[in-house]
Amino acid sequence: MSFFAAPPSYEFEGNLPVYYPAMLSASASPVMSFEANDGDVSVWRAAAHSKLMELAGPFPASCPFSPEEVCHEQREGYVARKILINLSPWNRVGIYLLTPDDISRARPAVVLLHDHGSHFSIGKEKVVSPLCASDSVRHDAALWAERCYDGIFVGDELARRGYVVLALDAPYFGERGAMEGSRYVDQQAIASNLLLMGYSWAGMTLHNDLRAVDFLMTLPYVDSARIAALGFSFGAYRAWMLAAASQRLAAVASVCWMSSVRQLVEKGNNLMRGQTSYSMYIPRLAHYLDFPDVAAIAVPTPAMYIQGANDKLFNEQSVMSAFNTIRHAYQGSDKLILHYDQDGHVFSKERQALVFDFFDKHLLNGK
Repeated sequence: MSFFAAPPSYEFEGNLPVYYPAMLSASASPVMSFEANDGDVSVWRAAAHSKLMELAGPFPASCPFSPEEVCHEQREGYVARKILINLSPWNRVGIYLLTPDDISRARPAVVLLHDHGSHFSIGKEKVVSPLCASDSVRHDAALWAERCYDGIFVGDELARRGYVVLALDAPYFGERGAMEGSRYVDQQAIASNLLLMGYSWAGMTLHNDLRAVDFLMTLPYVDSARIAALGFSFGAYRAWMLAAASQRLAAVASVCWMSSVRQLVEKGNNLMRGQTSYSMYIPRLAHYLDFPDVAAIAVPTPAMYIQGANDKLFNEQSVMSAFNTIRHAYQGSDKLILHYDQDGHVFSKERQALVFDFFDKHLLNGK
């Protein structure tokens, strides 16, 4: 008696095994999902955090930041600085640090995380007006800001509003790119080589973003109890991942990157094409935790998630599935805002206003 139908003449189609629906249905949910937890939520959060850090690692040993200013520029109401710091014993990188003119009292701060967009020539310059940069970088940044941010450099706007802002390049972007120039087609090879050495691209990025929080906490004019994370697209993924891993943030805002894993696994989905996806996938994480489960680790941190009906990267079903989990985790708390509008994959002026108001409420007002 045969238990199997005759095999097809092929086993893969659209970069997926033809039996991927059966693979997904083999388990009802990730083994450590929030929805499957029926015990003490605080115990679940601790276990989920431990698993996240285990899978994202190993992380390099800690080391002194040894900051060194490269240049600075007085802007309207704030100072922009480019500073070299050690992210690990292996790499020293340039960051942008924006500080309001008045730092006589400790200020709230934002770790501002740039997007991906398969555009590698700039990183931090996507969200902060370039400093001590070439004309070509300035032109590149202006075009990108127009494309994704309604022509606004979000970091500069936050600094004008009274926030200290730190922006850094993710690995393979901007000044951290390849000697011969970072290319879309090389991403899989880079990710594969990191995996071979026991690391992951997404894990490296998370470690670097955690170090950004640590560096802000060393600054005397930053209130360490009022540090937030903000990002659009890939930066949004980095923001809620950072909030879950750090557990020290006072707020997080994620614009255009939240979904349930299962709804992403479908033929033709952008994240099924490989390449770029490697920068956002921690090996084996989906076996234990879905993306909204990771976001739930950050409860009760004030959080805002923004998605849109015309965002071609995330369908409504995937977003609503994730929102339901996050909503359940926050148990009706007014610290959570789930915003779904008709916009596309952009960080528009309207969405920026929502985030600024959210941060002002939780970080700035009355301080």
